[in-house]
Amino acid sequence: MSQNITIREITDIKSFEALREQWDTLIESSPTQDAFLTWEWFHAWLKSYGKNAKIRIFTAWENDTLMGAAPFMTIQQKKLGLPFRILRTLSAPECDASGFLLKNGNEAALQALLDHIVTRSGGWNALEFNRYAMNNLETRVIIDDLKKRGFDLHEIPHKHFYVPYTTIGSWDNYFKAINSNFRRKLKKTEQGMATLGAYSVKRFKGKDVTWETVEAIIEVNRHSSFPNICNSEEDQTLHKELIKAMADKGWMDVYILFIDDKPSAYLYGFLYNNSMGYWRVGFDRRIDSSVAVGVYLLSQVIKSGFDENQKELDFLRGDEEYKNRWTDAYRDYVNFKAVPAGRLLSRLAFTWAPKINSTLKGWFKRDHE
Repeated sequence: MSQNITIREITDIKSFEALREQWDTLIESSPTQDAFLTWEWFHAWLKSYGKNAKIRIFTAWENDTLMGAAPFMTIQQKKLGLPFRILRTLSAPECDASGFLLKNGNEAALQALLDHIVTRSGGWNALEFNRYAMNNLETRVIIDDLKKRGFDLHEIPHKHFYVPYTTIGSWDNYFKAINSNFRRKLKKTEQGMATLGAYSVKRFKGKDVTWETVEAIIEVNRHSSFPNICNSEEDQTLHKELIKAMADKGWMDVYILFIDDKPSAYLYGFLYNNSMGYWRVGFDRRIDSSVAVGVYLLSQVIKSGFDENQKELDFLRGDEEYKNRWTDAYRDYVNFKAVPAGRLLSRLAFTWAPKINSTLKGWFKRDHE
C-alpha cells in the first residue's frame, strides 16, 4: 500500500524540543531502540556539545503522524589540508550507537528519508554514519541503496560484546562457563580486595544520580587512564543535562567502588529497556595493580544484572581484547563514510585514503607477526 510520506527538517533545538512527545511515541514503536536515540540523550547533547553544531534532523510524516527520523548534523572538517562539509550522525563521537527510528519498521519512511538525504539535503561533501548495528533494518538497506546510486563507501566494522543474562540464566552458570584462567583471576581479585582497605560498591540509579555522583567519577578520573573525561566544560554540561533529562526515567546507572571511603573505580551507563549499556569506566591507577579493582567492580555489576533479571550487559563501542575475556557473544556494528562518484577530491579524502591506510596497516601488522 502506497503512503504519502513528507519530509521535514529540524534545524534548531527549539523545534526539536517541541517534538518530544512524538519522538517518544516513535521510538517506542521502532525496531531500532537505544538510550543514544532517545529525545533525552539528544537534548542533553545539543545543550552541551551541540551548541555550535548545525542540526539536520530529518523527520518523515504521514499527515500529522511521525513515521521516521534520521538524526544528523553538518560539521566542517579538514582533510588533506582542504575544508569539507560532512553530514554526520548527530551526537557522534559521544554516542555509542545510532540508527534511524522507524514506526513499526516502516520501509516507505526509510526510503523517503534516504531519498531526501541523498538528493535534497545538499551542501555536504560526504555522508558519515556512525555506530550502526548490522542487524538493524535500516543499515543494510542504506548501504545497498548508496552503492546502487554509485556512492563510494569506506566501511569500518567493529563489535559490541555483550553478556546475555537471559540465555545464561545465573551468575553460577556464567562463572562456570568462562575461561578457567579468568575464573582464577576473578577469585584472586576478590580475595585481594581486603588487602586494599575497607571497600564497598555503591550504586546510584535514576534520581539517586546527582552532580555529587559525577564529582566522584571526576575524582577517579584524575588518576585514571582517561583523566580528560568529565574535565571539559562541554562534558560536564552533558552530564548535568543528562541528570536533569533522565532522572525521572531511571536510565542513568552508576556503580562506584569506594576504598576507605574514597572513590576508586566506577562503571557508568544506561539501563534502558532492561538492558545495561556501560558507557564509561575507570579506576584509580595508584591502587596496587596486583588487585584488579576494575575487574572486581565489573564482576559486581554482572552479578547485579543476573540478580535483577536484566536482559544483558552491553559493553558498547570498542572490541578491546579484555572484553572477550568476559564474553564471546557480540553484535556486528559499522561506521561508514559515503561519497558520490563524481566528487573526486571527497572520494580521495574520505574513502580512497582511509582504504589505502587500512591496507598498509594490515601489511605492516602481518609482516611483524
